[in-house]
Amino acid sequence: MALLSRLGTVAADAGSAIRAGKLRAFLAGKLRNSVWARVEKRHVLYRLDKTLLTPPRAGLDARRYKNIDALDAKAFSESGSGGMPRQWYEDRFAEEAVLWAAVEHGDYAAFLWVVTGAALPGWYIPLQPRDKVVYAVVTAEAFKGRGLAPDLVRAALLAEQEEGADMLVDCKVWNSSARRAFEKVGFKSFATVPPSALKPFDGTEGQL
Repeated sequence: MALLSRLGTVAADAGSAIRAGKLRAFLAGKLRNSVWARVEKRHVLYRLDKTLLTPPRAGLDARRYKNIDALDAKAFSESGSGGMPRQWYEDRFAEEAVLWAAVEHGDYAAFLWVVTGAALPGWYIPLQPRDKVVYAVVTAEAFKGRGLAPDLVRAALLAEQEEGADMLVDCKVWNSSARRAFEKVGFKSFATVPPSALKPFDGTEGQL
């Protein structure tokens, strides 16, 4: 089912490219990303520049969840929504992560997780206890292309940031679209790290 869903997404994207007269560029981009993803395994680390952070668009329904009990069952893959299994959510909450979701017309449109440095001792670089890492930012297929994920990131950052603490995120080097999105929100890259790796990184090598 996942493969069929992926093929359907690619077909829809290709259809949009054909209508826009950009099929050649679309196929070239897909091929480039596919090849690069197999070769380039490093991650880029980003730190939020809080002076660049702006509020999300008006009307965004952003919800914060600290435990699974408040989460609607339609978020889970068992409901046929295309999300992750319920156990996956339970594991993230057990790790003291907080879930943020954008909701439209009763449906979950985008998700992201935020976890503190205190609960994440083995990230790419040493973290302070009050630092926070954003991860697993995803948009449901039906809601892609509307800027919901960046707005949800903005809402979460504004609510979660603390004085004297960093907000961080990592992204694969080859994922240029995700990198642009994070940079647009206000993140600035400060290092690249090998894929080995959820382990402390001393920052002396691989800096951008």
